[in-house]
Parts: sequence; structure tokens; C-alpha cells
Amino acid sequence: MVSSRSEDNNNVKASANLEGLWLSTKDSLAAALPPSIYKAWIAPLKFYLEADDSLTIETPNDYFKNYIQKNYAPNICAALSQKLKEFGLSAKQLIFSTCAEPLADLTPQDDGQAGQSLEDFDLDEPNSTELTSSIEGKTTYDPFHDCPFNPLFTFNNFVVGPTNHLAYETSKSFAQNLISDNGLLLLVSDHGLGKTHLSQASGRLCLECNPQYSVRYLTCEDLLNELSLAIKKHETEDFKRRYRLNCDLMIVEGAAFMIGKIGLQNEFCLTIDQLLNQGKKVILTSTVDSFNMKVDPSLKSRLSSALTVKIGQPEFQTRLGILQNLAQGRGLKICLKALELLADNIKHDVRALKGAIHNLWVECGMLNKNEVDIDMARGCLALLTGMANEGLGLNLIFEVICRYYNLEPEDLNSKSRKKNISEARNVAMYLARELTSYTLKEIATAFGRTHPSAIYSINKVEDQMAKNPKLSSQI
Repeated sequence: MVSSRSEDNNNVKASANLEGLWLSTKDSLAAALPPSIYKAWIAPLKFYLEADDSLTIETPNDYFKNYIQKNYAPNICAALSQKLKEFGLSAKQLIFSTCAEPLADLTPQDDGQAGQSLEDFDLDEPNSTELTSSIEGKTTYDPFHDCPFNPLFTFNNFVVGPTNHLAYETSKSFAQNLISDNGLLLLVSDHGLGKTHLSQASGRLCLECNPQYSVRYLTCEDLLNELSLAIKKHETEDFKRRYRLNCDLMIVEGAAFMIGKIGLQNEFCLTIDQLLNQGKKVILTSTVDSFNMKVDPSLKSRLSSALTVKIGQPEFQTRLGILQNLAQGRGLKICLKALELLADNIKHDVRALKGAIHNLWVECGMLNKNEVDIDMARGCLALLTGMANEGLGLNLIFEVICRYYNLEPEDLNSKSRKKNISEARNVAMYLARELTSYTLKEIATAFGRTHPSAIYSINKVEDQMAKNPKLSSQI
């Protein structure tokens, strides 16, 4: 955008040249940068002709200015340097700033005196007099100042598996505005399965793609407290302005907290309606889906229109990947057998996996150990889950299964595929997984099977138990 801030400015020729300069410069940048980068960071810049014939390039906010200065100033400088020569103009200083603050003082060479060209500026050097003076005393803008995001909760740090793949892809597309026909996303799962991770990763990615956006992140309880305080202080208009007008993306954790709170439900429903009517976005997380959420009919109707994705309990490979990711993040060396043991036995809560890695990390530090071994993992598992099952070994399971199915111990770890032997072997491996602290790999070896084969056999028993009450009772 190019305009004049002075009605008395009669330098029409200079204005025309400057307009052409800026359009030509933007064309060069559009050709040199990826389309997504140009759209997010270059297109929002504005170009003005000041009353003193200087030029101002404006950025939306301080964060935008600092990000441009750090990442794309050399690109802008190079493009402007080339175009200035073509348009017969010169720059005497370049200053990055926010709206209503001079950024670039570029004046035509109409007085015969050569101005200092852009080539004389090294924008990577923060010690430049002009550059230092332009940012001196300014407060760096943090785009996440209203969003206390965990820096580890990003899409790159999220371990994807069969039970959370859809939620991962949907959240990422939603944050990138690739899903435009529905502005309301509801993430549903039990506690500790990644709802908060995905909601915060979505908010972070949305801000990275749209740095001018205003993102509000809070829990449902925080929202109730803010609303109650606003009513008490007669500041409800400020509350509405904050969440209904000055908000591009609203993220609310724990929507089920609203159950039984009619006042909050009504206010929240009105807020969602106004945001969606403005084309804004809302992300909710909940342990209860909209169908089973006992809330006001109007809010329930609104939530039922949401794009709803559920996150299931992670299966073994996903749990193993999460543990490996957590251990790597702490610089913790841990043997594969120990990881498999933890992944085998901590099944229902990602937070419990985090707790296990944290405990082992502390233990390694206290004992000055370089690596977590299987014994440390068994001790940690007993501490966190109460599974002190060292007394229950594979020999006892072999004995009980052989007696029940009238087999010999060597039958269970033989290569035989007879139905009665195969069924007994599968049940034995299932019991070993459920009742002992041995890893799947150790169980597979004891029964003469491979690790994938053991997983298949155990899953088969679980499926049969779900369909056959008699088998479930026998086991």
C-alpha cells in the first residue's frame, strides 16, 4: 500500500515514482520468496510518503517488526537497492518500526547531494547507529503473551500413531486455515492423551502463519473467573471486546467444566456465535463429546456442529515412540528393553509415560549412572503402577497353561501350529504380558516367537475375549 500522509504534498512525480518503486520491490520479493512467506510477512507491509518527502514502511506490531528485521531485512534491502537505482532514488537510512513510526527515510535526489545508499547498511549488524537508535527503548513484542504455550507442545514434537493420526492432521490443517468451511474444532479424549498438546500446537502454528492474529488461550475455569470478575466490576463490555471483537482464534481447554454453569454456558455460546459469524476460529478440548455433554440446548446445538475428532489410547508402537522422544529430549540414555517394558505396561496415560522418564532421569542423576537398564525400569514401573510382579514368572504361567490345556511345556515354545497348541500359546503370552514385568521381546523369545508375532497373538486374544465371554471367563 502506498499513500501520502500530507494533503499539502505536491510532489506528484516523486509519489508516482515511489509507488512504482514499492510495487516493483514487492514483485521482486514475491518472485524470490515462497508464496506462504510472502503472504504472511511481506504483503502486510505498508509504504507511505511523509510530509517531509520521506518514506515509511509500516509493520503491524513489534513482533512483526523484529521478525522481519531478523529474517527478511536482507531480502528487502537487496530488492530496494536494485529498484532505487532503476527509479533514480536514494535512501539515507533504513529503520524498522511499527505502525505510526517512521521506518524508512528514503528521499529523491533532487538537491544534488548523494544520499547514503542501502548497500551501505549491513542489516545483520545490530550495532549500526541508525538501526540501534530505531529500536532503542522499544519493548519486544511476544506474540504468545496472551498464550502461555508450552514450548514443547508443537506438531514436530507430537508422536503420531493410528489412534491420534486423524486428530493430528485435522488440528494442523485447521491451524493453517486449510479447513475453511467450519470454524469450530472440538478435540475429545480421556485425560492425558494429547488434547492440550494439539490445541497449543494449533495456536502456535496459527500465530506463525498469521503473526498479526490475536489468539486467546485459557481454560474454561479461567473464562468463568474472568466473566465473574467482569460482572462484579461492571466491565462486561471490556470482556466482550476482548473475546468477541479483538480475537481471531480462541482456544478453551476443558469445555466439560461448563456443565451445570448456566450463566457461563450462555455467555460462551454467544461468544462462539459472534466469533464464527465473523469468520474467526474456536478450538475446544473436552473429555466428553457434544452428544453426552449435559449443557444448555443452544450451546449443545452449537457444539454438535463442530468438527469433532477423538484421540484414542496410544497403542504399543506409539507409546514406545513417545518414550523415545521424551528420553531424547532429556538427553537420557535408556536401553530398548527398558523402553519396551515401560511401553508394555503404561498404557492409558501419556502423562504417566512422562512421569516414568522424569523419575528415571532423576534417578540416573542421583546415582551418577550413564544409562537406564532393565532393572531400573522395573523398579520405576513398580513405583508408578504397583506392578511388583517379580515373584510371578514365566515358569508359573507355563505350568498353569500346560495343566489347563493338557500340554507339555515344550509344546508352548515349539513351532507347532495345531489349534489347541496355538490357542494355549497365545493365552500364555497374553497372561505373561498382563501379569509380569517382562518385555514383549522377552516374552516372544520365551515362546520361540518374534516380537511382531507376540504382539499379533496378544491382540488376537484381546479381540477374542471381547467377542467370546466364555474365553474371557476362562482366562
